[in-house]
Amino acid sequence: MEDSKSALSAAFIKFIKETDFNEALNREKEVILSFLHTFPDHLPVCSGVLAHQYENIFYYSDSRNEYEICAYGECFSLEETGERRFGAEDAERIRRAESKLDYLSEIMVRNWTECCSEFLPLLVGGIKFNTGEEREWKDYKTAKWFLPEAVIFKTNQAPSGSTVSKILFNFRVQNRDDIKELVQKVNSITGKSFNFERDEKYPVKKLKEEPIDEKKEKSEWRDLVDRGIRLIKDKEIDKVVFSRIVRYRIEEEFSFNQLVRKIRLFKSGFNAEGCNGYIYQENDSIFWGCSPEKLFSVKGLRLETEAVAGSISRGNNEDEEQRNETELLSSKKNLNEHNYVIDYIVNTLKEFSAKISFIKTPRIKKTAKVQHLWTPITAELKSNDEEDKKTIPIFRLIYSLFPTPAVCGHPREKAFNAISENERIERGLFTGIVGWFNFHSANISVSIRGGLQKKNELTIYAGCGIVEDSDPENEYEETLLKMKNILSIINYEN
Repeated sequence: MEDSKSALSAAFIKFIKETDFNEALNREKEVILSFLHTFPDHLPVCSGVLAHQYENIFYYSDSRNEYEICAYGECFSLEETGERRFGAEDAERIRRAESKLDYLSEIMVRNWTECCSEFLPLLVGGIKFNTGEEREWKDYKTAKWFLPEAVIFKTNQAPSGSTVSKILFNFRVQNRDDIKELVQKVNSITGKSFNFERDEKYPVKKLKEEPIDEKKEKSEWRDLVDRGIRLIKDKEIDKVVFSRIVRYRIEEEFSFNQLVRKIRLFKSGFNAEGCNGYIYQENDSIFWGCSPEKLFSVKGLRLETEAVAGSISRGNNEDEEQRNETELLSSKKNLNEHNYVIDYIVNTLKEFSAKISFIKTPRIKKTAKVQHLWTPITAELKSNDEEDKKTIPIFRLIYSLFPTPAVCGHPREKAFNAISENERIERGLFTGIVGWFNFHSANISVSIRGGLQKKNELTIYAGCGIVEDSDPENEYEETLLKMKNILSIINYEN
């Protein structure tokens, strides 16, 4: 371990000496040093000691278990405030974000090239679905993608097939005198990254559901669903997604590392196939979950996305499981809901691709308590021949696809307005997006199946798609199933 730390320190000093850092600092008022190092030893991705040093931390593990990352601190960010969406507002957001990303590219001095950027999580963060009074979600910006000070990640995508551990440092420098401090910081971060909590067994933390009037809760839910159905019958919208929450008190809050272990354990089970694990901490808030829905991922010019809409419970035995699966695949209501999502994604991607592929018959994606209709979709992005414009159109893709009808409804803007006008809850990052990207690749998830922890309070969220023949009671039961799925991540069910 000591040899590894010494080698990293020596490599960083060599990088500083050999880079055109001084020339870059003469050209710009500031530069960002981005230094990537591969470890021969297994470097723990998540360090509890390191986590205590930062107020913002981000964890992400992909649905194929090809890699996991943990990002610490922030040295540069792309942020947005305000709640207006769509049209000119989104166009202006895209313009500002692209301009700031271009600026980041210009001031960055790095030791890595595009050939190694496929699994390089450069910027991490997310975007809220909507904003409100900001009581619960005040620690999070409307949109924020940040360049972490340190990212530790491991991938099994090496040519040898073995797991590779890497660490990426990003430092904002405005003065040559900062260099000595940076060497010390590299050594400090590296040392702390090797000090990690052992995989001890912690006692199950008790959750106590906050008292609610169940009769009133169900009545308000029925009224909400009925309003959605009326909007559909009046031809104002085709579909809308409504959500509800349940609040709990935790006898002791989960630490960041405890949540990482629980998500790893949940994802290792056969009931969590195809889920992206995420944890996003800002100040005293931690938003975490395992999402079965990917907004999109990009590697080079290949884009992958999916339609996940239409749900039914898992079975208590093999026969019931098969019956429920057959019922879901033949349900007109669920198939209609699913097709809205497919049509929207495919039509949206036509702006970016002339080659879009998907199988016409939905498959089944299973989570711990729920089965979903699932259609994977791939697209070959149009190439850009301009030599200086080879980056992926990340922000245009995000704002074109997000939010999909799976979490919002259809038509998108009218359904979004219906949600804002009728839902009593503040969604924040729930049904928003979380993930990472660099100049040439990305992996972005729809942030569902999750909960928001603020000290010893936990709020979990679930929603379902409302179409003309929806039954409020059935939809209520569907939200309960999804909430059980969330609670199973932390080994607790009420």
